[in-house]
Formats: sequence, C-alpha cells, structure tokens
Amino acid sequence: MSVSSGADNICQMPDLARETGWRSWLTVPQDRFNGSWTTFLLILIAWAVCSFIRYRWFAWAEGFDAFRHEGLIQPTTHDAFTHGAVLQQHLEGLHQENPNLYPILNKQGALHAFSWVFLKLFPVPISTLMVWAPIFLGSLMTVPLVLIGRLYGSALWGFTAAILGGVAWNYYERTMAGYFDTDLFSFWVALVVAYLLMLAHESRSIHHAGVAALVVFIYPFFYAKGLVIGAGIAGCFIGLQLICIVLKKDVLVRFALLTVVGAGIATSPWSNGTRIHDMPWLWFIGLFAIIIIWALLASRIRQWRQVTATGQVSDQVISTRATAQFIAILAGICLVSVLFSMPWGKFVGQLETYSNMIVAGNEVVTQIDPVELKRSQVLDEINFRKTHKNTILESRGEPFADLCVRIIGSVTGAILAFIGYVLLCIRYPAFLICFPMFAIGLFAFDGGLRFTTWGGLVAASSLVYMLFIIPQAFLRCLPGLTIRSRRVGAVAAGMLLASPFIAVNITHAISFKVPPVFRANAIKAMESIKDNSEPGAYVLSWWDYGSGLWYYANRNVLMTPISASDDCWTIATISMSDSQEVAAGLAGMAADSAARGLLPASHDMLGVDGDTPLTPRELTSRLDRGQQPLPEHTNDVFLYFPMDMLKLLSVIEAYADPDYALPTVPEAGVYHFMPPGTARQLPGTNQIMLPSRVIIDLENLTASVHDKRTNKRIPVAFNSIAYVYEDEQNGFTGVREGPKINPEVPHLRLVALGGTPSQYRLLGPDDSIPENFHLLNLLILQESGNMIVMDDEFLNSNIIQMVVMQKFDRDLFKLIYKSGFARVFQLKNPDEMDGLDPVGGSAAESATSSS
Repeated sequence: MSVSSGADNICQMPDLARETGWRSWLTVPQDRFNGSWTTFLLILIAWAVCSFIRYRWFAWAEGFDAFRHEGLIQPTTHDAFTHGAVLQQHLEGLHQENPNLYPILNKQGALHAFSWVFLKLFPVPISTLMVWAPIFLGSLMTVPLVLIGRLYGSALWGFTAAILGGVAWNYYERTMAGYFDTDLFSFWVALVVAYLLMLAHESRSIHHAGVAALVVFIYPFFYAKGLVIGAGIAGCFIGLQLICIVLKKDVLVRFALLTVVGAGIATSPWSNGTRIHDMPWLWFIGLFAIIIIWALLASRIRQWRQVTATGQVSDQVISTRATAQFIAILAGICLVSVLFSMPWGKFVGQLETYSNMIVAGNEVVTQIDPVELKRSQVLDEINFRKTHKNTILESRGEPFADLCVRIIGSVTGAILAFIGYVLLCIRYPAFLICFPMFAIGLFAFDGGLRFTTWGGLVAASSLVYMLFIIPQAFLRCLPGLTIRSRRVGAVAAGMLLASPFIAVNITHAISFKVPPVFRANAIKAMESIKDNSEPGAYVLSWWDYGSGLWYYANRNVLMTPISASDDCWTIATISMSDSQEVAAGLAGMAADSAARGLLPASHDMLGVDGDTPLTPRELTSRLDRGQQPLPEHTNDVFLYFPMDMLKLLSVIEAYADPDYALPTVPEAGVYHFMPPGTARQLPGTNQIMLPSRVIIDLENLTASVHDKRTNKRIPVAFNSIAYVYEDEQNGFTGVREGPKINPEVPHLRLVALGGTPSQYRLLGPDDSIPENFHLLNLLILQESGNMIVMDDEFLNSNIIQMVVMQKFDRDLFKLIYKSGFARVFQLKNPDEMDGLDPVGGSAAESATSSS
C-alpha cells in the first residue's frame, strides 16, 4: 500500500458508499437507521430493555421479607453503604461525631454530589435511591455504543452491540439493581470520551474535539481512577493525530485537535472531587482554559479555512503563516504540559498494585538512621496491599475460559471480539482510541476479574462487528445480488448471529439472583450497637462490614470497603491473637487514635511517625504483659463479629501474620471451613463422613476410618472434637467435647498440610509429622450446620474462643448481643480492667457450659 493510501485510511473519514478493494470487505454493512430520530429511538429501546432486565432483580427481591429494612429492599454491594452514610451525614445530619467525615465533594465525586442534589429535589429514602439508581444509570452504556455504530453508518450495529454490552456478564454484575457505586459512571462515561474523540478524529472538527476535551477534563469527577484511564484514551487520540501530521494530512487541523484535547488532559487532575473541594477556583481555571483555547483555535481554523478557500494573496499568506505558527506554538505547549501532567506514577502504581506478574521491588533504604530503617520495616509488615491483592476474589487469577465468560459471556465470543477489534483498528483506525480499554481487558488475564468489565466495553462492538462482516463476505460471493440486498442481508444475518451471544448474557443477568449484602438479621445485630451506645462510639470489625455499621448503627468505624487500609492488621490481630488482653488493648488504642482523626490507627499505635516506632510483635508483646499504657477512651468501643467472618478466617490470619503467609501456602496453617452438605450422612446412623474419609460419630464425638481389609473401624485421634450448641432456654452456648483416645489403643492420627486446597494424611501413633503438616481439631456447629477443621493456632484465636465457643474474659468485655448471625462485645474502660490475670486464669470467666 502506498503512503498516500495509508494516510487516507488513517486520517480521513471513508466514503462508505463508494468503497472498493479490501476496505469494502471490512466495512461494516450500512443501514437506513442513522437519522437523528431513528437513532434516538434505537437508544431508547436498548436502554429500556437493559433497564427492564435490571428491574427483574428488584421484582424477585420483593418476595423476601428478610431483604427489607423498614419496608424497603436493601442494596447489593457493601460499597453502597459507605455512599449512603455520606448522604446521611449531609442530608440527615448523622455521623457528626465522626472526626473522619467526608465532605460532599470528595474522591467519589459525581456519585455523592449528584445524589445529594437529587435527594434535595426529590426526598425519597436513601436506600430507595441506592437500589433504583443502578437500574437506570447502569443501562446508559447503550448510548455511546449506539452512537459509535451510527458514526460508521450502521446504527443497527451499534444497537445490537448496545443490547449485548448493556448486560455483558461482568458489567451487569457491577451495575445490577442495588449496586450503588462509582461503576454506575466509570464505564459508560469512558466510552463517551472514546466516542467523542473518535467523532473528532473522523470529522476533523475543532468543536467535537472541544466537547471531548471537556469530558476528558471532568471524567475524574465521575471516577477518580478516570484520571489514568481518561488520559490514556485521550493520549491515544493525540498519538493518532501525530501520525496524521507525520503523513502530512490536514496538519494544521490535527495540531489544533490535539492541542485542545491536550489541554483537557493537562487540567483533568483538577477535576478530582477532593481537589474541587479543596481548591474550587482551580477547577474553574481549568474549565475556562479549555474553553478559551477551544475558542481561539476555532477562530484561527475558521480564518485559515477562509484564506485557503479564497485564494492566496500576500497579506493572506502572512495571515495563514501566523495562524499556523500560533497553533504550532500552542500545540507544543500543550504537548509538553501533557507529558508532565500524565499520571505516569499512578499508572505504574496501579500495575504494581494489581498485577500478579509485576511485583513492585522493595524500596532500597539508603539511610543509615536506624529509626528510618525500623520505620520502613514496620510499614512493610502491616502493608495490607501485599495480602489484599492476593486474597480478594476480584484480584485473583482465573482460568482463561472463566475470564472470557466474564468479559462477554463465552470463550467463542471473546475470541471473535479480539479478532474483531484488530480488524476494526485496521479498517477504522479511530478505534485505536479505545485501545486503553482493550488493554485493561487483556490485563484481566494477569490482574484478575476486576478488569474484565473494561474488556466488555470494546468486546461488545467488536464481536457484533465480526458477526456483521462474516455474512457480508459470504453474500458478496453470491452473484446477482444488489448492493442494497447484500447490506440488508448482512445486517439481518449479523443481528441473527448475535442473538445467541446476547441470549447467554441476558440469561445470566436474569438468573443472577444474589441477596442484599445485609439482611434483616444482620441489620438487627448492627442496630443493637446503636441501642447500647451513644453517637461517637467506635465499632471494630472487618472492612466488609464497616460500611453497614456506619450506615445502620450510626457509629464510627476504622475501615469500609472503599477505605481498606493498614488497619487490616489491627482487626486481624484482634481476631487471631490468642490473648484477649491484646485484643482489648488494640481495640482501645485503635478507637483512641481514630477519635483523634489518626487513620490508619495502626500507624499511630505503632508510632511510625515518631522517633520510637514499635514492631507489631513488640506492641502485642507489651500488651500481653500489661506493659503498654492504655488510653482512657471517652467513647464506647465495640467488637462486631458476624458468624460469616468464620468463612474468611484463613484470609484474615494472613493479614495478622508479619510474614504474610497467604492462605494458599503451606506455612499458613490449617483452617478448613465446611458449610452444610460438605460431609455425607451415613444411612441409618448418627454418623457423618468428612471429605478426608474420616467418620465422625455425633453421639459420642469419636472419629474412625473404615479398614476395608479387616472390615473394621480404626480409631482416629484429633487434638479435640467439640460440638457447639445453643441453649435457647437458658441463653448460653454449650460445648460438648469428645473423649481423648487412649494412647495404648491402636489408632491413627489425622494431619493436614497447611494452606489450601486440603491435603489430609493418616499417620501411625509413632510416625513423625512431616513439615508444614499439623494435628487437627474439629468444631461442629449445631445451629448453622457448619464444621471447621483447624490447627491449634486457629482454635486458640480470639474469634474462635469468643465467637464460637463464647469463652471471653468478662473483666475485659461485655456481651451485648448474640444471635445465630453475630456476636457483639463491648470493651470495658481501662479503669474497669484492674488486677487482670491472663485469660484462662482466675479472672477469666467462661460464658459457656461444658459437658
């Protein structure tokens, strides 16, 4: 291909009606639905269909009383309650005793600000807004998808892609009814940015580029991480303009386009909600700067076009040269500004945070100062991100097929979409502007599930494009067909071929019936804290539950799902320590630090900003020995332990381990949570068989295995077998323990390799235990039907002893709420903790009854 033809392909809007050659084979078949009103109608239909599919979850949820609170269905994501608590703060005056409040303009930006305005105008309950807003906002993905199709002469291509993309597998799950989070804006606004830049490239219009620059500028207000993504999309646009300039196609216009868009990139950091709150004048400067540059360039381009259209005399030549010089200088300034304002550090930081292949190198401490060395070591030990990205589901690697399904619903669809995007970039180079979203989607194969949604944005158009051009190629090979017949047939066949891919995603959306994250029993447990405390009290719990506690209990927390921090170490150590003095001390100190506005509290407790930092082991050792002065906390302090935390205990333990032994490694210890149905009931007996083939007699709490050679049972030794039951009449937790095996009786010992998945082994009584294998304990929970196999470290942890066994030190804690869902403990003040003996000594009282 010649340079000129390549330049035409890259830099000019194709004449779709007169194309010949190889481009015509890759051109999407045109249709007659590209008028303004027909396009609007297609957008409306696609949006209504996707909204109705989202509404179906709400219709299903209405049938369950447990999903309601005060008569209203509750949200489906933990994040929603953080946003709801901020709205409570600014609309209802709640949470005023919290020193760590969010202003209404914060890093969540549009979600809080627009919701506040809406609820001021329409005072519906906050929970109603949180459930219903995703139904309508999540379906706005259809708008840019239809418009992209229309841009290239096939609104039906865009319409088909919109139906697919609006309910694409992972995108639907992140924008379903009740999923009130910034995802309601982050994805479709990014696609709007891409569409406007594609439109500016194809039309070579300074006005389209100006509108695109404004959207690039405000994108971080809709999504804080949009600073990186928006800059990447706009950066690809600038790169495309530079290619056109090198090819000497519309050089002056291309310089003008990249200049105004570059101004949008350079000023976009000023649109972060926190920055707007702190320096609103800077945001207005950025806005007016873009508008002024846009107006100046539009005037110069109009002048240049008038001169070139009317012929060139001497004064006009001078005017044209002055215009070109002005635009070139302004473009150079903007390009330099872009290079310095591009969030390179944030981009690298995101890669290091989420990538499983790219691991951030440890910072080399060059200072000799021992305090600095120790401080860096302490911060490294409690750095929650080292474990966070390896333990949460969204960041874990998944099989290739699962990721493909998450992106667009099927492996076949994902492969076709990949090919389709490559062909789209060849045929319509403006699609290179979407490359950052395409790249983020590919990054899912390293970074995990959270990135698959971005791949779906591009995959929807790319997959349908492939399904349109394949029948078009077939029809071109049939003699006697008119151009119109081929186009109509290709569009009809393409929509028909797309229907199974759409059906797969719609079926998943309709069948995806998850309950609200907090149901009636959870809300009741949280409200018990409100009933037993005053505003300003602190509730310590795992970050999953922080937002709900803030919203329902109207009490302060250390962490929420959108503010997980190094206090993961604090909560994990409270839960996993075998010392209730350590738990009480950390809880009191953390609440005191938070009350003084010092979050993460772990940094203040360990003194990382002072001259004498403590390592985690040093602090816990001092607390255990009673050598650490405890603050006189003026606010009540509570520990909220839902029974659901038992499922997470192997993960929580990893945050408390200074070596960060992840749950999957053998050094992590043994903790196997088995929900009901894991064990098999033996017919006609009161016995069950565990996955390890060990048989448990529930009457006498003994264990054995069946020897097929002798057809006899061989006793199996556990460290302990305990049956935990609830005495509803007397209100206590009972623990029935099995007998110890007589060492003189022939028996086997069951051991397990640390970490997951489970690896069990039977040993003789005199066999040595292999490295990283552990002797086991078995807990059977009558009320829930759950069973837990664990080693001694887990058994002796505070969460097992206090929550499951209900053995807690009453000189340290008061049990204020107990149900099958949660336990809530209140911490006593230091002046009530005098004369303590270690837990298990004379000062410790058990709230259990053993038999």
